[in-house]
Amino acid sequence: MVMVTKHQIVFCNTPLDLIHVTLNHLDSMGKMARLDNTLKLIEASKQKFINYYLDMNWAKLQHIRHTILTFLQDIQTRVSIFLRDGTQENDGKFVIKPEGVVSCDCQIPGVIKYFNANNEVTEVDSFDPLGQYTVSIDKTTLGLNIYTKEYSQKELSEKQTKSEAQMNEETSDLNENNDSAKHESDLLAKLIGREKPNDSEIEFWLNLGHEDSTQEKTTDNKIAFNELNISEGIHKTTNLENIMNDLNIGVNEDNESDNDFLALMDS
Repeated sequence: MVMVTKHQIVFCNTPLDLIHVTLNHLDSMGKMARLDNTLKLIEASKQKFINYYLDMNWAKLQHIRHTILTFLQDIQTRVSIFLRDGTQENDGKFVIKPEGVVSCDCQIPGVIKYFNANNEVTEVDSFDPLGQYTVSIDKTTLGLNIYTKEYSQKELSEKQTKSEAQMNEETSDLNENNDSAKHESDLLAKLIGREKPNDSEIEFWLNLGHEDSTQEKTTDNKIAFNELNISEGIHKTTNLENIMNDLNIGVNEDNESDNDFLALMDS
């Protein structure tokens, strides 16, 4: 209820709309009332409100509007109907666009008129108002029951169309982000060797500890991956075998000399 009140005050085009919003609210209450006493109280309140506020100047009405908005500025509760028609964002803030309906007693922005001392128009200039504006032929629909058809179904459909267009743009941006994430995942898989590289990439074979015959065999087969293969002694080259033989100690000769020494001690 508080967010609906805040919405109505935020979207007032002029300070005078505060009076129209309140009158619409009282009219909606009168349509829902069933008891005669209740209807009389609503009509009496409506008449007193008109007598007190109708002659108030715009400066005082604007001060009232500013005071109420200052009091409600920290309240950002999400309302389903506002989220659905694109009036409210997911964080609870209202979407205010520099275009829309202009009050019936105001002019569409975009025209500059120059007057002389006799209050006569001497020059007319124009500028781009950065939006499309239309003049309202009726009083504002703010203050009516937002769950009934009286709440400007045309306005709701237009807002819903804009909301869907904005959602499509966000979806396209999300798809682009997903494509970027997929590209990064493919690059990571390629770096760790899980994905087959392109034919244009350079392929190499690093072989340590294999014999020449093994290298000849690998040249016949097409290498599908960039591969690093280090053998730990499964295949020994001739030079390595010669070095290992030179480092071995003659175990048999040592055993024979030990046996001769033991036989001499026994004798």
